[in-house]
Formats: sequence, C-alpha cells, structure tokens
Amino acid sequence: ALAPVAASLAGALRGRLNAVQQAAPRSDGTSRPCPPVQAGIWRALGHDPVNLDQLSERTGLTVAELAPMLLAMELDGRISADAGRYTRRP
Repeated sequence: ALAPVAASLAGALRGRLNAVQQAAPRSDGTSRPCPPVQAGIWRALGHDPVNLDQLSERTGLTVAELAPMLLAMELDGRISADAGRYTRRP
C-alpha cells in the first residue's frame, strides 16, 4: 500500500537532487549558475560582511528560510561565514 507513495516521493527527491547538482560547482573549479533564490542572496550580500538579520531585511526571506540556503552556499564554496557574518567568496 505504501509502494506507490514511496515511488512518488523518490521521484520528487531525485528531481530536487538533480536541480541541486546542476547548481553546484564543478570539480574543475568552475561554477554553474546559482539557483534564482541563491542568486538573490548573493546580490544581497554585497561586498561587505553582513549578519543574518541584515540579509533577512535585504532579501525579505525569514531567518529560517535563509539559514539552509546559506549553508548550501557555504558548502558550495560561494560564501564564507565568520563570527556570524557572511561574505562572498571570489
């Protein structure tokens, strides 16, 4: 009875994972384009270190929405976090 639900969820998860992989940096050091929401965060970061509250104000996203996206961007090497402040990486 659960098999159709599990198959549907697996398909949805595969689609999301493919989207994340397409946005991740390549192993040769070049990067693929950011997903649209992350591109908005990138623009909101500017060139000065900013904290989570400032990013929330600049983007209109909640802290709960921003936190996982910032983590993903940090793991991708797009940004760095130091003492609660986020900065772009070259």
